[in-house]
Amino acid sequence: MKFCLKWIFIGIFCTACNIQPDYNRIILAQIGDLSISSQNFAWFYADFLLRSGVADNLLFRNQFLESEIDRKVLLLVGDSLEFNKVSQVQEKMVIAEKQLILNEYFHREIFLKYQASDSLLRQTFKKSKIKLHARHLYCSSLEVANQVSSQLSAGSTFEELAKGIFRDSTLAASGGDMGYFSLGDMDPDFEDAAFALADGEISHPVKTSRGYSIIQVIDRWMEPMISEQDFQLHKDDMNAILRSRNIQSRKQKWTDSLAQTLQIEITDDNLHQLFDNKATIIQNDFHALLDSKIEMKSKFGKWGISDIAARLNRLSSSQVKLIESPQKLRESLRGIVVKEKILQLAQSKKWYDLPEIQWNINRQKEDVLIFYTIDHFLKDIKPRLKVDYTGLLQRLREKVSVQIHAEKVQELKIIS
Repeated sequence: MKFCLKWIFIGIFCTACNIQPDYNRIILAQIGDLSISSQNFAWFYADFLLRSGVADNLLFRNQFLESEIDRKVLLLVGDSLEFNKVSQVQEKMVIAEKQLILNEYFHREIFLKYQASDSLLRQTFKKSKIKLHARHLYCSSLEVANQVSSQLSAGSTFEELAKGIFRDSTLAASGGDMGYFSLGDMDPDFEDAAFALADGEISHPVKTSRGYSIIQVIDRWMEPMISEQDFQLHKDDMNAILRSRNIQSRKQKWTDSLAQTLQIEITDDNLHQLFDNKATIIQNDFHALLDSKIEMKSKFGKWGISDIAARLNRLSSSQVKLIESPQKLRESLRGIVVKEKILQLAQSKKWYDLPEIQWNINRQKEDVLIFYTIDHFLKDIKPRLKVDYTGLLQRLREKVSVQIHAEKVQELKIIS
């Protein structure tokens, strides 16, 4: 399905860009009763150029327009079959809207507002002027990493151990030598551990996004001339690096702090009772619990079993699978309350009512309908191939009137 997402849904995660006001009412293409305006097209196309790094040209414009036409065709078909009235689709639309608002809140209120201290910026700037030469031994688990660490302490060498660890012949033959790298080249946790080591020093097992690494710094090269002027020129770049690296931890600290203010309370007995009946609650069959005194308190008030069950039923199947214990259930309930508070906070922000935000929300809902429509026509085809999607779109487009104003597409001026 990835190949189709590139063009059919290329605008899903885009944000608005500046466009010329005169183009607001120009129609680039008419698809049945739906149309593609120059304003909406320019928003998404300009963002596509920015994210992909490609230069604007007529070929890309036409390909992008074709993908937008495909979206409109699928929307028309989905509407004609009244898929927008299917409860499953409606529920997913609500989830999609809430997720977009949550993402936008974190992006605007936490990510963009991050500002590192001057001392941290200077420290990061110094690191950016250093190139480390290091080697490592990769392990898939902490248990294996501890065993490898013990072997090193007992006298085994990187060269000996790498041969039994790496499938990559180069790393196996070089003792895990990674050559020289700079700030931003490696996993952030790997880099933090490596930069903290002295030359020749070997780390304890370091957890990264892929597993565990035992690192040894062989040597390092530092740029000899570092000036205050150079630092001032690159200070914003250093802040951007730190912002990206720290966003997850900052989000976690912020949500933990918010949760504390919400005063979320549920007794262990109630929690265990909910967990023991999780399967029936998820199936929306909790009549046996209606007379129970199960409740959860927070700044939102008291939630009884019906309130709690309704919210648990909105979780995705993957989220439900994570509830493997009463403690995990407590974390899920806590997360539900926090999200509802964030959604409330978002609606009070000025950016919430911006046209591009509301338009993006509507687009997220449309994408739910589009995916459902595709699944309806291709549900019996597994695995799905590119030709299946292409054939489906061709068949559907034959049933819909499509008129493209090519000259207006060519004349459109994009301001990124």
